[in-house]
Amino acid sequence: MKINKILRNNQVNGPGVRYVIWFQGCSIHCDGCLNTDTWEFGIGEDWTASQLFEDINKQKIDGITLTGGEPLYQLKEVEEFLRLVFPIYNIFLTTGYDFDEVPDEIVRLVDILVSGQFDKNLLDTTPQWRGSTNQVIHFLTDRGKKFQDYKPKYKTEIRISKKDFETIKNGFSI
Repeated sequence: MKINKILRNNQVNGPGVRYVIWFQGCSIHCDGCLNTDTWEFGIGEDWTASQLFEDINKQKIDGITLTGGEPLYQLKEVEEFLRLVFPIYNIFLTTGYDFDEVPDEIVRLVDILVSGQFDKNLLDTTPQWRGSTNQVIHFLTDRGKKFQDYKPKYKTEIRISKKDFETIKNGFSI
């Protein structure tokens, strides 16, 4: 899989403490997208499903978030990864596709799915897990449905690297 970046112990990209994976590659190019660095194909760090699984199992997390770029452009690899982690972790996936375009084999392996393209004219300022109000949050499993009324404590997270002072700002509608 081509990965743009990974944030461990994140608290703004889904319920609880998350392991967040930004997939590399997207041709949807939503106007106003905050992740334009994830658009280009053919670049990014190579990870296998088992390498990610091994790294995740070293973390103290509540769940895993898949975002991007567009995770579903790497459908085969994402499905392989989800088959490893879904039995153990809460899975949250964002996609620019409409819900009816998401393959059933993915829907069965996700607890919470946000579908639809980001629209900067419909910015969502609530601290829920979507960028614009046209995007739909689907609570797909009993494990996911327990978060229907969940109110995230934070909407935005800013990290500054101790090593090189790089700043990473993330969250929804930041």
